[in-house]
Amino acid sequence: MSSKNLHIQWVPSWPHQPTYVQSFAQAIERELRNFADPGKAHILFSAHSIPERYVREGDPYLEQTKKTVELVMDRLGRRNRYELSFQSKIGPVKWLEPFTSDIIAELGKQGVHDVLVVPISFVSEHIETLYELDILFRKIAQDAGVQNFRRVPALNSDPTFIRALAEIVERSLNKSG
Repeated sequence: MSSKNLHIQWVPSWPHQPTYVQSFAQAIERELRNFADPGKAHILFSAHSIPERYVREGDPYLEQTKKTVELVMDRLGRRNRYELSFQSKIGPVKWLEPFTSDIIAELGKQGVHDVLVVPISFVSEHIETLYELDILFRKIAQDAGVQNFRRVPALNSDPTFIRALAEIVERSLNKSG
């Protein structure tokens, strides 16, 4: 097949897509059931950080991520305390904060015993979920006195997430004619 016959369709970002939001809400709800008092668990959304300069230059990532968090919490219909934090900073430039590791340590100092981390900008399991969140940040939580530190699994091949992706692709194809 020659590249002249290739049709490329650009799919715009989809942080507010309802089924995508639903997939996170369902995953959080499943994991909250593992707490003795699900309503007391602090929900900590952890997103991949980016250099602040990108946001100043117009990258919509921060606002899109904040909006996704708000939509997920609205969909959950719960009153749990929650916040957004960032992880995976590299290099010497200023990155988005607060850092997930710092928030976890602070929650422990505040006497929070139940923390549920949601990898809000990670749709698959990889080193930042399996090592950074599950091993490094779990140790920080334990050292800070958090007694029940859990993480929502990445969406991976969750059926609702796959349906969201299908809807996104279908909508994009329908727009292209």
